[in-house]
Amino acid sequence: MSVKATDASGIARVELLINGKVVATDTRAGYVLAFKTTSQKKTIKVQVRAYDKLGNVKYTTTRTWTRS
Repeated sequence: MSVKATDASGIARVELLINGKVVATDTRAGYVLAFKTTSQKKTIKVQVRAYDKLGNVKYTTTRTWTRS
C-alpha cells in the first residue's frame, strides 16, 4: 500500500494498523507499507497513522476490507 503524507515540519514516520495493531512502518517519503494478506483474517480493519517531526499524530479513517 502506498501512502502520501506531508507536514510543514516534516513526517517522522507512517504506520499501517490492521485491527488496531501496527504491522508496517516506513520513515522515508514515498511511503510503502506492505503486509501479507493471507496471514490476516478474511475481514480486516485498516488504518494509517502518521507522526510529524514535532510528535503530533494524525489518523486516517478506519476502513474495512474483505478478502475474496
